[in-house]
Amino acid sequence: VSLAEQAGPAGFRKSVALKIIKSEYAEDETFIKMLMREASIGGLLRHPNIVQTLSFEQYEGRYVLVLEYVQGRTIEDLLLEAKGPLESSKALDVAIQACRGLGYAHSLLDDEGAPLVIVHRDVKPANLTMSQHGVLKIMDFGIARATASWASLTAQGIVRGTPSYMSPEQVLGKPLDGRSDLFSLGTILCEMITGECLFKAPTMLKVMERVARVEVRDGLDRAEARLPGVGPLLKKLLAPHPDDRFADADVLAEALKHLLIGGEEGTQVA
Repeated sequence: VSLAEQAGPAGFRKSVALKIIKSEYAEDETFIKMLMREASIGGLLRHPNIVQTLSFEQYEGRYVLVLEYVQGRTIEDLLLEAKGPLESSKALDVAIQACRGLGYAHSLLDDEGAPLVIVHRDVKPANLTMSQHGVLKIMDFGIARATASWASLTAQGIVRGTPSYMSPEQVLGKPLDGRSDLFSLGTILCEMITGECLFKAPTMLKVMERVARVEVRDGLDRAEARLPGVGPLLKKLLAPHPDDRFADADVLAEALKHLLIGGEEGTQVA
């Protein structure tokens, strides 16, 4: 992904981000199809909390995805810079804004009114960017899945994503819906509050085993100690079975808002 400048008549200039397949994979049909799928899904998504896909073009024989350029810092960068937890109010704000973008994507319909069932599948700190104006942007729908025929590239049972931020059903290769993305958001919220990755282990396989069993150890207790009231919320958000979690991103956002208001007023929210 490179920063570029889009030029037009009368001195028009606009900063954009260009996503191009690396030269060594430029002729690989799988990577081309993945970029095409990202362009197809991205073209449908129009929400202030999702990085906008501006166009999909060919330049000198190579496919180029033109994206909105967001001047800001990823949540991963902010966590590395803090070398510990973020302010609780900031962590909740990040999660609430992420819920808005994810809720929109999860509930998107096709032209005939049928649910597209878009699942991001790689919600992680590096894919959440906070702009200089305080607007959170969800990035990289490159491995997103939708029910539309043009989006059905990933074979059933193949696991894609970042292990430490996957849901149990994702690491096990089971069917996914929006509640998988919300589980991922829960792991990020816990990390922002405690300053430590919830699922970590010496090897990727061990990480995936911990995620599959939802071995949170004392992570939720440490989060509760820093932000009273968040423990029960995280416990529900990180439930092993999707049916035991929040029904959708809108319901989660309301719970987060209640917690944010309660924290600002100095009250404990159960």
